[in-house]
Amino acid sequence: MIHPKYPPPDVYTAPATPVVPTADHPPAPVPAASGPMVRLTPGGLVTVAAGGTAAVLVLGAVLVSLLLAVAVTACSVAVCAVVLRSLIHDLIIRRLGVDPDSTAKFPPPRAPCPLPNPSTRKGGPIMPQHTPNRPICRHCDGFPTVAITTGTRHRDGSRATVRVTCPACHGTGLRAAASLVRAGR
Repeated sequence: MIHPKYPPPDVYTAPATPVVPTADHPPAPVPAASGPMVRLTPGGLVTVAAGGTAAVLVLGAVLVSLLLAVAVTACSVAVCAVVLRSLIHDLIIRRLGVDPDSTAKFPPPRAPCPLPNPSTRKGGPIMPQHTPNRPICRHCDGFPTVAITTGTRHRDGSRATVRVTCPACHGTGLRAAASLVRAGR
């Protein structure tokens, strides 16, 4: 086993005779306990008070501006939330054809808007009007047929896929019409 070698400890040995101050070595001066170390004149006192007041005012202005910034941010977040809710509401109405706030489960389908004749308008053709979306299947979200990759590849390097059709709408992408079902006897 290896034992480290430590240096010997420092040892203080007191002198045999006490040191007495002589004329060659006078005793060290002891600082006298006097009044305050900083003495302010009346002008200096006014300057310190004005500086403290200015520091308090600056700190207050910074805190008020931070509070105002937080309030403005909160208001802008609230406005963004209202706009997003409105956009989502409109998206639900357009995609599903159902108003989520209404009590009717399935409103009657809307008739398509007739397009105006572009030749009757002065200045040439006009932009076509938007036609309302038809109710789409809730299961496939309007994408009735998809190709799912199996993770393997063919010899030519293309991916091997499986074609899957939505069982709810039978590949039409539209909501199935409600039909009456006879139950019981």
